[in-house]
Amino acid sequence: MWQRRTWAPGESGARIVCLGDSHTLGVGTAAAYAYLQQLEKLLNRNNPAVNFSVVNLGVPGSSTKDQVRILEAFFEKNNARAMFWLTGRNIKEDLKRWDGSEGARSAGFSLDRLRSVRFLGLALRRFFGKNRASELEGVSPADAQKRAAYFNYYLERGRGLCRAKGAKLVLLSYYNSSSPALKNFALEHGVPFFDFTDAFKVFPRGWRDAFFISPDRSHMNRFGYKYNAEQLYVALFLHAQALGLKINPPTQKAEGQFYASEQEKQAMIVLQEARVVQSKGSWRYAFEWVHLGHIYGEMGDEVSALRCYKKGLIASEYVNNNSIVSPIVNWYLQGGGRNDEALHVCEEILAHNPANGIAQNYRDQLTKRTPQTSGKG
Repeated sequence: MWQRRTWAPGESGARIVCLGDSHTLGVGTAAAYAYLQQLEKLLNRNNPAVNFSVVNLGVPGSSTKDQVRILEAFFEKNNARAMFWLTGRNIKEDLKRWDGSEGARSAGFSLDRLRSVRFLGLALRRFFGKNRASELEGVSPADAQKRAAYFNYYLERGRGLCRAKGAKLVLLSYYNSSSPALKNFALEHGVPFFDFTDAFKVFPRGWRDAFFISPDRSHMNRFGYKYNAEQLYVALFLHAQALGLKINPPTQKAEGQFYASEQEKQAMIVLQEARVVQSKGSWRYAFEWVHLGHIYGEMGDEVSALRCYKKGLIASEYVNNNSIVSPIVNWYLQGGGRNDEALHVCEEILAHNPANGIAQNYRDQLTKRTPQTSGKG
């Protein structure tokens, strides 16, 4: 796909490459509704003479180090006008091994690598407390310094790759947190940094969670990605000259009709089912099942959503990962008055994997809030 969409200087089209993790890929909704796909439609709708293409290089569970390797592989045979980079998470295992250089860990992704509690606090606080805006809150000064050095090393490598290809680098924030290390790097090197956290704060937290957030309480759904795409377009328009792009004002909004017909619904399901089949035998298999569950949930088919969440959980061997565990627990929590069933799911997960920190945290929170019951479900 990358090779078919190659852009070379002098062509009329403009390619934008987007690098990141599951939030970049668009976990939480159908592939066609991920925010980069919606951004591409916005760009072409408002700029019909340019022919923009947006290439999605998002890989769930990837760290900043992993993403540099993904970008290296892409730039071996491809070019781009600009490269948007949403990064800063999934780095816990990297930091354990990092000594100021490339380190010894081999490339590639596996469920073993993903067995860590990542940003569980952000997910739990959506149900049990206050959300935090900073990713460094509660981090010791020594750890903060190590994180900053890690980011400086790999962000500089990514910046060098972009400079070699003539691509303008833009750093992005997550919708619910902004990294001081990335901000400082951007300021020091004159790299644009688009911070979207304030844009999402205009909505009350309860309203935002109900309408913008997917069932795993971490990723966004189609409406959240739509809003994110619109905010990114505005930022691009305001910084177009610095990025060497000519972009018209955002007079045309992103499409608001999702799953508009039964034919479209079936097309989205068939596409995601194909991704499930293609991923069998790889670390992606469990995630693709959960992703299919999110799509069913968006369509209102909660029974099918729960079935997919269960399949994903079993396929993962009850992995200690927020994107796998949270959807099935939250399926019961969002139903209202079903805390005992959510607690039962946590106990089931811990019976298979006693070291599952995600389930342990949910169980601890639920036992504080819910009287002990026999646990059916």
